[in-house]
Amino acid sequence: MVLREVEASQGGEEKQKRGPTIHTLERAKVFKALKDKHPEWGYETVAIEARDELEDPKVTGETVRNVYKAMGWKWERADRVR
Repeated sequence: MVLREVEASQGGEEKQKRGPTIHTLERAKVFKALKDKHPEWGYETVAIEARDELEDPKVTGETVRNVYKAMGWKWERADRVR
């Protein structure tokens, strides 16, 4: 069965381009809007403020960092903002 799947995947089919999921894109939009509005905020502050808008109490600073990385965006550190 595994051999058939490998043969089928090598059968000249075009692979879909990989990228951020729809869920990640939705989160990114919210995180980016908050960060642009408040450039001095850190990961945790953006996460706390985004929880209500996203209706997801599990959003953490690590979630924000991972979404920015998945989108290929650079996080502007608060101590570097002039």
